[in-house]
Amino acid sequence: MADATAPLDAPVALAPRPADSPTGELALATERYQRAALDAIPEAWVFLRSLRDGRRVVDFAVIDMNAAAERLAGRPRAAVIGTRLRECFPVQVRLDLHDTYVAVAEGRVSFDDERCVYTEAGEEQWLHVRAVPIPGGLALFTRDISDRRRAESARARLAAILEETPDVVTVSDIDGRLQYLNGAGRAMLGLPPQRSADGAYDLSMADVQPQLMPGGALEEATRIAAREGTWRGETVLRKRDGRDVPVEQVLIAHFGADGRPTYYSSVMRDITDRKQAEAALRSLSLVDELTTLYNRRGFLTVAGQALDRARERGAPVLVFYMDMDDFKRINDGHGHAEGDVALRTVADVLRATFRESDVIGRLGGDEFVAFAVHGVGDGRGGDRPRRDRSHRAAARRGERRARPVVRAEPQRRRGERVARAARRRLGAAHAGGPARQRGRRAVRGEVPPEGPPNDVTSSPRSAPRTRTPAATRRRSRPRRASRRGCRA
Repeated sequence: MADATAPLDAPVALAPRPADSPTGELALATERYQRAALDAIPEAWVFLRSLRDGRRVVDFAVIDMNAAAERLAGRPRAAVIGTRLRECFPVQVRLDLHDTYVAVAEGRVSFDDERCVYTEAGEEQWLHVRAVPIPGGLALFTRDISDRRRAESARARLAAILEETPDVVTVSDIDGRLQYLNGAGRAMLGLPPQRSADGAYDLSMADVQPQLMPGGALEEATRIAAREGTWRGETVLRKRDGRDVPVEQVLIAHFGADGRPTYYSSVMRDITDRKQAEAALRSLSLVDELTTLYNRRGFLTVAGQALDRARERGAPVLVFYMDMDDFKRINDGHGHAEGDVALRTVADVLRATFRESDVIGRLGGDEFVAFAVHGVGDGRGGDRPRRDRSHRAAARRGERRARPVVRAEPQRRRGERVARAARRRLGAAHAGGPARQRGRRAVRGEVPPEGPPNDVTSSPRSAPRTRTPAATRRRSRPRRASRRGCRA
């Protein structure tokens, strides 16, 4: 090492070594190896000699440096050695660490820090600076860590976004231990804002999503994510109080160097409102708003499904078609509000009369229909007392309610033809004109065109009907309904 008190332009002299001696050759070879290793280091190393004004260090001169330092200076090594530090390394001027380097050289203490400077283009440049005292000066280490700091800033921004997003974000290891849960997830599960002292949560994926664990209903989802990288679907997130929240989930597998999953992350969105809206829309599309019975579409859909199940079992079915007498007089004489009350009352009567397994609907206006499968529901005849109670309650209110007239046919196939004809002509009954009357006659049990003339044992014209005396009709409230049907 050169004398620290030597002039600035004095050459750096090394101790003479006899090149022809084995020891000298070994020393030269070692020096070349050290030089090659130093040049291979990506960090810039600069060796400085302290320049003193008496006993006080005032500046530093470059006595050696590696290849990375040449690139940082932008000049070859030969042009830099012997010059002052701040003359050949402008970045040191921007760092403004001269006093710190003097303290290192005089106090024999190290310095290690990360500093940010701005380039001439105004961009951030992060540098890791380390100064180590050496005899007569110091060794200065500088490394550009801008890429690492930019990556850390990006991760910090992403973490801030994840903390504030309303979606639940989780990260778990391969054993299901929860490693990360964002703010929305902690709020939904009722967890404290901070994790425990060991950095882990007192929860596992088996607690919040047991269906994804081995043996769960959605175990295949984990296999798909491990095989394809991601899985998307709808599942549930279990809260700490045991309630399940429907969520839309994306399950992502993170793989290690061996290609096997090491972590799983999930992004879950609460879809409770959407599920409720979907249920409401389904209800509005299938249910009559006034009576809460099935509307035409709902009745045809549900009754069609029930008919398919009855056909598979070979069970006979009953189809009832009902309309209200003098409904127009109610609307004209008392207003549509009273007409709505009459419709709701009839709907209540039908609900009390038929079984829970039967399908009841309002086709429109004052027309109602019911579909029942024989043998389905209360097999002990428990529906008859409920129907009788309904009629006794009506009698106490001074009403008269006609019992359904059911005409049975001896053969099941004939009943099926009648039901098909009833459905076909029921649509025509609402098209207007003569087709309406034909449709009403069809659903009352008349023979469809393709059936034999004796398919129905008794026609509605010959069937006895319960007649109400004129005086009773005048006293009765406008809530009575007549019902007719056919047994298929």
